[in-house]
Amino acid sequence: MEKRVINALISMGAPMKAKGAKYIVDAMVVYDSSENWTNVKTMALYEEIAKNNKTTLIRVERNIRHVFLGLVTKGNIEAVERYLGKNSRGNTNRLATLYIRLKQEENNERSID
Repeated sequence: MEKRVINALISMGAPMKAKGAKYIVDAMVVYDSSENWTNVKTMALYEEIAKNNKTTLIRVERNIRHVFLGLVTKGNIEAVERYLGKNSRGNTNRLATLYIRLKQEENNERSID
């Protein structure tokens, strides 16, 4: 999952040195570790990422938000629409949409093999 998320972020134009990009990767890895995470409140996800990165959940949320805002305003529009959708708003929705789209890609690749 980690490689897949990194490739998606790069294709959308995310600044990979930004902490928010790392936190998005971390969020996708956490989501992928257990289906239960996709139903958990986003703040619990931020707490998990913050704990693993020795920071605060406020910083995690803010850094993720900044990366997503940069993507929807300055990113590769075609890739952003592919992974986040046209009307995606808010971290919670964008994280969930990104995860679903990445899982769809993965499933499509498996069915081709």
